[in-house]
Amino acid sequence: MKRLAYLALVVALPAYAQQAPKPEVLAKFSQWTKNRIAAESSNAFIARGVSDVPATTTAITDAAGVDYHGAYIAIVGADTEGKVTSVRPLKAGFRTGERFKLRALTTFGAHVVIENINASGERRQIYPAEGAGVVVLNSGSYALLPLGAKEFFEFTRATGQELLIISLRDPRAVGGAASRQQVLRVDEKDGTTFIQEVAKGTFPVIFEPIRLEHR
Repeated sequence: MKRLAYLALVVALPAYAQQAPKPEVLAKFSQWTKNRIAAESSNAFIARGVSDVPATTTAITDAAGVDYHGAYIAIVGADTEGKVTSVRPLKAGFRTGERFKLRALTTFGAHVVIENINASGERRQIYPAEGAGVVVLNSGSYALLPLGAKEFFEFTRATGQELLIISLRDPRAVGGAASRQQVLRVDEKDGTTFIQEVAKGTFPVIFEPIRLEHR
């Protein structure tokens, strides 16, 4: 099986991401997420350019008429044969030597990249590989990253602390069109939810650094 990254154990999360969204918004998004995962719709692909712009979005609207967009990310653990062993939120962490994928689902058409900042401060894109482009994720269709059936991320023993950065961006979120609202986070039983308010004419950007420490 192909090994795509050498990372570490999640030990802490940024404090600014801990505030919870409105209960009605979280409830609507959680139900939407369950329905979309049950539909087993997955059609993500890697694109080299930004011309591949997903057209559909599914905003979550509260009682006051405010729109929100969201993303769901889960750790999907796998054994040496590639069989799923667990599905859990990001805060659950990892075991050294564990193979896993990240399940991603968004209410908006997203460009997805995963980066790593190692203990020496070196930053690189680890998926898709540097220079390979972005993962194009359509609204309501989840992706298991890495996309290859026999590709997995895998942790190995090392020393020091680093960051794993997950970026999900509506390709229209450029300059003033990018939402500046706080990204709110909730760790649930089977995954982690991120919610962002979006005003008219702005588009979601969910940029989540996860602090990692090798043990």
